[in-house]
Order: sequence, then C-alpha cells, then structure tokens
Amino acid sequence: MTDRAYRRIYTNQDTVRRIALWLSFLLPVVIMLSIFVIKGIYPFGDRSFLFSDMYHQYLPFLTEFVRKIKEGEGLYYTYNVGIGSNFLALYVYYLASPLNWPALLVPGQYLIEFMSYLVILRLGLCGLSSFIYLQGHFEEKSPAALFFSCFYALSGFIAAYN
Repeated sequence: MTDRAYRRIYTNQDTVRRIALWLSFLLPVVIMLSIFVIKGIYPFGDRSFLFSDMYHQYLPFLTEFVRKIKEGEGLYYTYNVGIGSNFLALYVYYLASPLNWPALLVPGQYLIEFMSYLVILRLGLCGLSSFIYLQGHFEEKSPAALFFSCFYALSGFIAAYN
C-alpha cells in the first residue's frame, strides 16, 4: 500500500470517528430538546423541567451557593437552608460538579433555565463519554457503540435522576 493510499484511508477513518464523536454528543441533546419542545418546556412553552428534587433541593442549594460566592461568605455553614446546615457537605454532594460554576455568571431569575439546559449538556456529555468508553473498552469501531451510548445517556436512571 502506498503512503498516499494509507493517508487517505487513515483520514477517512479519522473523519468517521470525529462524526461519530459529535453524533454521540448531539443525538441525546437533540432528543432531549425535542422532548422540551413537545412538553412545552421554556423557552418552547411556560413549563419548567425542574420537578421534585431539582426544585426542592438542587435549585435552593445552587442559589445559596451562588449567593455565598458572590458575597464572599465561607462554604462551611449556612442558616439559609432549613434551620441551618453544614453547607460544605451540601456542596460536596450536590454542587461540586465544575459544570455548576458558570451559574455564577447567570442572573438569579434565570437559574431555573440554566439548570434545565445544564441537564441537556450533561446528557450530551454522558453520551460522549460512554461512546469513548465503549470504543476503548471493546477495542472495536462499531456503530453499535453510538447507539448504546445514546441509550445510556437517555436511560431511565438518568431521566429519573434529573
């Protein structure tokens, strides 16, 4: 095989891999955005994606986290959650993801929307990371990895968790 033919094959495989990587991220994102449109979730309607734990736990904790950082308070304890709480434990359990830090740039009235679309970003990243894992673990470049990564990103556990 000539060097030119080898480069053409390698370049085609590299292009296919890049497309598959993008698809592993975009498929769950597009599917979830479609669900937002169908269910009328903001900005496609007036409903919110936040229910149960996200509304009663994550949103107040993230709001308190943003307030504490902006006002320069310590993260050890807070009197604004319940009757007082060890905020460091709440931070570690609920808020330690680096994806939560851009919330500092979001105005307070848009935190609900930020969290809703953060769920979509996380689903895309779940699809991407599971695709990379499946490709590496099975050492096989199969289109099945793309479908299973999408299935994982949209699994019942992920949906129930959010």
